Amino acid sequence: MPRRHRWNGQPPSAGSATDRAYVAESGRLHDGTSHLNYALYHDRYRRTRDGWRFTERVYEIRYVDTSPLPGSAPRRLTGTACSQ
Repeated sequence: MPRRHRWNGQPPSAGSATDRAYVAESGRLHDGTSHLNYALYHDRYRRTRDGWRFTERVYEIRYVDTSPLPGSAPRRLTGTACSQ
């Protein structure tokens, strides 16, 4: 399937473009701490013979929350086809 991209930033010119992507991440780390953040990727691209390539990527954190996430980690199922 061909990959398509909708440009959020400056439309592609003859050889360069900018874009941004919005990110929401959450997780529980091995030490039991939790992490939730919202961020942006600010990207710059350059057109090459092989297609578009990154020339710069900046990760901008806009919000961070380290309070415990509710719930518990999923447990491994036993006695099912998935656990074999």
